[in-house]
Amino acid sequence: MYSIKKKKGFLCLIILGFSLSGCGSNNATDNGDLTSEESGHDTEQNQDQLTTFEKDSENLIGNGIVLPDYEAEDDLDAQSFLDILSQALSVLDIKMDTSLYNPNANENEAIKNMIMLGIYQSHFIEGEEWINHPLDYGTAGYWLLKTQDTIQERTNREPLATPEDLIQRINVSTALHFWTKEDVEVPVYALDEVLEEDSAHDQPLTKIRASEILVTAYEESIGEIPLAEAPRLTDTDNLFAQKAAVDFYWIENNQLHPEETGDWHDWAFLSASTYDRNIRMELGLEETVVSYGAALSSVSRLLKEYEKASHDKLEEKLVLNERPYDWHVYQHETGDYSDVNCMPSCVEMALLYQGKKEVPSTEFLRNENLNNGEGWQDGLAETVMLQYGLTFETDWDVELNNMMDYLENGNILYVMHGQPELEIGHSVIIKGYWQIGDKVQFILSDPAENLNGRFGYTDSLKEAESLISLIQSHIPRYFIIPSEPTSGNI
Repeated sequence: MYSIKKKKGFLCLIILGFSLSGCGSNNATDNGDLTSEESGHDTEQNQDQLTTFEKDSENLIGNGIVLPDYEAEDDLDAQSFLDILSQALSVLDIKMDTSLYNPNANENEAIKNMIMLGIYQSHFIEGEEWINHPLDYGTAGYWLLKTQDTIQERTNREPLATPEDLIQRINVSTALHFWTKEDVEVPVYALDEVLEEDSAHDQPLTKIRASEILVTAYEESIGEIPLAEAPRLTDTDNLFAQKAAVDFYWIENNQLHPEETGDWHDWAFLSASTYDRNIRMELGLEETVVSYGAALSSVSRLLKEYEKASHDKLEEKLVLNERPYDWHVYQHETGDYSDVNCMPSCVEMALLYQGKKEVPSTEFLRNENLNNGEGWQDGLAETVMLQYGLTFETDWDVELNNMMDYLENGNILYVMHGQPELEIGHSVIIKGYWQIGDKVQFILSDPAENLNGRFGYTDSLKEAESLISLIQSHIPRYFIIPSEPTSGNI
């Protein structure tokens, strides 16, 4: 009643002669179109006969995901998994504008999307060829957890964790690690199966509730946690808490703090990452390559767990002012005074951004203005920018909406801020912002950093209100540098 058809490098499920959407066909076969209504009970019977791999494939293809042409037991490479994950996020209406990514980068669209979302961090990987290597379970588990954070970050809800947040992550982790070629149904846990108190399902997650969920799910799938290894807790005698203290929580002074709550993005509190690691180690999968079937199992479960996420999605806006050439300056390669060269480095960046010709290097600017080898002041930076013909203005209104307006008009902002842990300040260029709901982050070109960031350039993110507070307490003004000398956008 069913077959797997290989077509142009990806899988198409053919069920009773009906080609699923996402297979590049017009849903017509020699037998004509067949709807579920026309197929009657045969469709349900056929669904029951599918293997778990075929069910997962059907779910993903039915959601428009194009799958590679692999067998269930084949090893999966990292790039293919990221591509499937990227498509799954698109199903949930989560996709970055990759046209803002560095056009000189070599990554494909899916990898760019995953880097921009913060799921794949390419600068931590040794060598570009790694992305084509077989994928291990540890990396897959980490990316799935990061993907779930990415989904929740874009939903209109409070950051306080709930029992559902934890059980969703447990189910996705279970789907990854417990898929086998023997076609055994992978466990899916419902809250009422792992949390006895019904009234707690809609309440904030506490450590005592998390302990019950983690321990119950773990013992159902792996086996009993021996109490003999548990530390003696002094603030609760709860059995689940005692066992959670063995495997899931770091205990200090023999206290769990059972009623403590936390945010869903706090991995130490939620402990889903610890659960993921523990079951992987118990199953002997720590250094094992992920099979294609296991990968599809996890992504299929991910879509089922978060199918309603797109219904409550926050508004998202990204503004990035960049150049098709390299204009970032790394201050720690600028000569004798590199440790305090943030301000002349920002001057050089401003000149480069505005397209000035024959821009002097930071080292040259410093040697022209030694300032006794100490950090520059804003007045000196202003004088040097005028000396080299930079078009700019100054604003003392250090306010978020005002700064966002400047950025939207193609300007970059040269700001000076305090560093609470140091006695001296620091200067950076703000070149954009990223807003999700009410949360705004500034996109920086920081002369103290030299790693590729979310957009394929040397960039980093800083919470906007936090940076504004540091500016206001240090030097409460900034320079607005337009993209062109004659620009009227200031």
